[in-house]
Amino acid sequence: LEARGAAALAAEGHAPATLVRRPSLDVCYRGQAFALSLPWTGDCAALAARFEVEHRRRYGHVLERPLEVVNLRLALEAPAARLPSLRPGGADLPPASAARRVADLAPGESVSGPAVLVGEGGTAWLAPGWRATADLARNLHLERG
Repeated sequence: LEARGAAALAAEGHAPATLVRRPSLDVCYRGQAFALSLPWTGDCAALAARFEVEHRRRYGHVLERPLEVVNLRLALEAPAARLPSLRPGGADLPPASAARRVADLAPGESVSGPAVLVGEGGTAWLAPGWRATADLARNLHLERG
């Protein structure tokens, strides 16, 4: 799991040494359907103690029942890429004609960066070298290159 995630992030240009690893387990009392997601440190006794604290905090009690791990999760976080500094009126801004309303894009239509994409829920900057393609629901699929 970790190797696949690290490989995917490496393909996006992130060095393995920059990744932050966050393993967690979803734990519940055996036979219950509701689990608590807890950080995994490799120590079962610490996990059981943390579960008891979190269960008491959330539900107001603990039970004398065995615990069950129902999911293992691993989040790998990479540092965010630095965005270019854009100066109002500067030469690095796209022309006003590069602004496009997402609602006006036809399904399958693509826009190449640099561009500003204006949607109902927000505005997105499409950097040079990137392309956005609208699908039937006007979701934008971004591709580099």
